[in-house]
Amino acid sequence: MKKNVKIIFHIDLNAFFASCAIIKEPYLKDKVFVVGGNSTSRRGVISTASYPARKLGIHSAMNINDAFRIYPKLIIVPTQFSLYQKYSSLFFTFLKRYSNTILEGSIDEAYVDMTEAALKRHPLELAKEIQEGLLKEHNLPCSIGIASTLFLAKMASDMQKPLGITVLRKSDIVDKLFPLPIRDCYGIGKKTYPRLEGIGIDTIGAFTKPENKNKILTIMSEPSYLSYIEHIMGRSSDTIDPKKYAIPKSISNETTLNYNMDSSLVNLS
Repeated sequence: MKKNVKIIFHIDLNAFFASCAIIKEPYLKDKVFVVGGNSTSRRGVISTASYPARKLGIHSAMNINDAFRIYPKLIIVPTQFSLYQKYSSLFFTFLKRYSNTILEGSIDEAYVDMTEAALKRHPLELAKEIQEGLLKEHNLPCSIGIASTLFLAKMASDMQKPLGITVLRKSDIVDKLFPLPIRDCYGIGKKTYPRLEGIGIDTIGAFTKPENKNKILTIMSEPSYLSYIEHIMGRSSDTIDPKKYAIPKSISNETTLNYNMDSSLVNLS
């Protein structure tokens, strides 16, 4: 592996609010339940759906009433912010065993510079140990993306949930990243991707085609467009500087995709 290539892990706790609910109430395991909303009035929106609920089409940001129409026996679990903070703290403390260079992306995700650790142990071995350790010690399932930049690591961690480990090398970008829907490109917002789809930019690959640039510039500024191109092509930041880039912890929703796990890591260039 080239010494100048960074090894960045993006570690994303799977369905974090739901995982915390199961830790507190084990009977919820394998149940169709959601976190958020009000079970009595059936008002509000869902913060997180359990994976059995997701398989039925129930998802975060969905209205509680709509979820009950899909599954009338749905279990509603109230939000418990103190519980989330507790397990978030355990999560980040655990990661400090492997690296001192950690960026807290949100309450349930972290970017970790594993370059130094990877000089002694294979990145996949480290990723599996982290994943298994979080599950064994704290009952926290996670997915891990391994790449040479923060953006690619983030994209990789979304490619297999729950409990996935995905390597995204720069040489994989065309085969793995380009076919994904444009809505799955990290940073492209809910208002922007429908407009891109409306002009025929349905995939990340289509976004990168030079002949589509002028169309895309009718929707976003050129600096934004060029920034996305740099991210997608693996030319964006590989530097984790918690003091400079740290984001205040927030309670965030998450989405899930399912792709096959990489079995080997040759290099990330």
